[in-house]
Formats: sequence, C-alpha cells, structure tokens
Amino acid sequence: MNSVATNAKLISSALLNRSQMLAQGGPTHDDQPVFSWAKAPPKIQMQPHRGQPDTWDFDWITLEAAAGPL
Repeated sequence: MNSVATNAKLISSALLNRSQMLAQGGPTHDDQPVFSWAKAPPKIQMQPHRGQPDTWDFDWITLEAAAGPL
C-alpha cells in the first residue's frame, strides 16, 4: 500500500519580512470530500492511525520563525 501526505507552504516577500509563512496540512479536498477515517473503506480504516484526527479538514495557519538558535 502506498502512503501519501499532502501539505502546502506559502511565502511572500511581505511574510518573509515578518519571518512568517502560511501552511496547511492534510489531503486536499478542493475537488473531493474531506477525508475521514470513520468513512474510509474498511481496508483503509485498518491502517495504523493512532493519534490522528478522524477528519482531515485543516485551515491555513501562520507559522513564525523561532528567535535565536535551535
């Protein structure tokens, strides 16, 4: 079985000047239903997914760079 993870990160000069970027994770759902473990086919539901949300419908979030060394 193949595994796929989808995410997106956007940056612009305005965001870069503020040490920020926009990010969104999860399978895309622009042209398909939002993914839900509970509604997935039984073979998919049997795949390990402990700790994951049942429904993958995430909004864009703003991430900020950490100050100082990591």
